[in-house]
Amino acid sequence: MSLVRFLNLKENFSYFRGNLLVLTLSWVFWTPAMVMVYTYEPNYILALGADTFIMGAIYGISTVVLCLTRIPGGFIADRFGRKWVIAIMSFGAALTYLPYAFAQSWQWILVAATLSSLTLIYQPALMAAFADSIPAEKRGKGYALSNLLPTIACVFSPTVAGYFVLTRGLVDGMRVLYLLAAGSGLIVAFLRLFFLKETLPKRETNSEEKDSPKHWRGFKTEYLDALKFIFKNAPLLLLLRTVFEFASYGSWPFFVVFATGFLGVSDGDWWIIFMVSQVAYLVGAMPMGVLTDKIGRRKVLILSASIFILSTMLWVITPPHTWLTMFSATTSFALIQLAVAASGIALPAFEADLIPRSKRGNVMATLMLVYGITTAVITTIGGLMYQEVAPHFPFLISLALLLIGFLTVVFRMKEPSKREI
Repeated sequence: MSLVRFLNLKENFSYFRGNLLVLTLSWVFWTPAMVMVYTYEPNYILALGADTFIMGAIYGISTVVLCLTRIPGGFIADRFGRKWVIAIMSFGAALTYLPYAFAQSWQWILVAATLSSLTLIYQPALMAAFADSIPAEKRGKGYALSNLLPTIACVFSPTVAGYFVLTRGLVDGMRVLYLLAAGSGLIVAFLRLFFLKETLPKRETNSEEKDSPKHWRGFKTEYLDALKFIFKNAPLLLLLRTVFEFASYGSWPFFVVFATGFLGVSDGDWWIIFMVSQVAYLVGAMPMGVLTDKIGRRKVLILSASIFILSTMLWVITPPHTWLTMFSATTSFALIQLAVAASGIALPAFEADLIPRSKRGNVMATLMLVYGITTAVITTIGGLMYQEVAPHFPFLISLALLLIGFLTVVFRMKEPSKREI
């Protein structure tokens, strides 16, 4: 019986090799250090002299730069291939953690964040290579497993971050964490350089036309085609990406600031909340992947939006400075991460279903540009409103967007009749 189970398990995960394995392992090595940094990063920026508006603007500006960078990134991914831009720019991304580590003011953080966004020109290639490497019928499980394994490695990252911050102080502790992120990033860059394989056919990556002026004039044409493709075939995807992107990441900088600055949660307690949320993500990732393949992307997105709305409402109504604060904040933030796990699996799978392989780099980059800039503007406005109106404001924006997303999925979204390979 055990042999049969082993053979079934081997068959179910036989696709998890090659690039899929390499990219997942690279995230296993790098993501724990990133989560350590993210645990207290907004408070670190505030400690260097920023206010919440400046902090929101830093995240907004870096997001806009990232989105603009993705445009040539997508073109490179579809014209010259995925591997080399991923491998080379991973080195640059790792080294951008150094100015964070030695920052003397928030202006340093702005420069570091901008440089980091420029090096992430490889993201469209990374997403395209990953999508290229997963069989269409296994996409839910593939995305889930690629999220699950790094999350397992990240479970104790908030604990490590809390240790350094509590023993060395916020600023000095964060400097150590950024150095750890730089070191792990360099390991990942070497891993991608030596083991990643190209997924774009050679006839497309080695075209004789790629050095000609006509080839580069095609840059504008291809992105206009990508926009036409999005508005004709995937307008709902664009809307849903914007909704879930802000709910998952655009409002993220304000959670730790709200918890420690408004709710009265100490730095020593915040890492506990963050760790519990990582466990929630871990527990939910694989089941959500299985559900995505079994019941479809649409139903999982409905479930994700429902959890998102309820948990964000609970976060907003959490009473500050009471015996209930810690319990309510921990529960709501954990449920939010469960919703992130669901949408982070179902949306990329839905995206890969809709976009042909030959267009993935350009279309994904164009999608990122539009929803990324929208998210950046909302994040910047959220920072200003947090400071000038009420600390709850960014989460109220998130709630409004999630309600739009929920209604869109329920009444407008349909599963594609044919999934792209």
